[in-house]
Amino acid sequence: VLYDICKKYCIKKNKRRMRKMEKICVTLPPELVNELDAILKENGYHSRTNGIQKAIEDYIYKLKS
Repeated sequence: VLYDICKKYCIKKNKRRMRKMEKICVTLPPELVNELDAILKENGYHSRTNGIQKAIEDYIYKLKS
């Protein structure tokens, strides 16, 4: 049920093109969220979404190389 509630598709405007995005839900301990927020702020991210997207992209790239 939670998956059905959280999963939805949206179109996000990218500077170069429109791209389909999928929304997911993640539950994290408060300490980890606080640490994430501090790191994102230190690195100039204005939203968790952008920071988490970049972190996942970097993680996947690292695993593939």
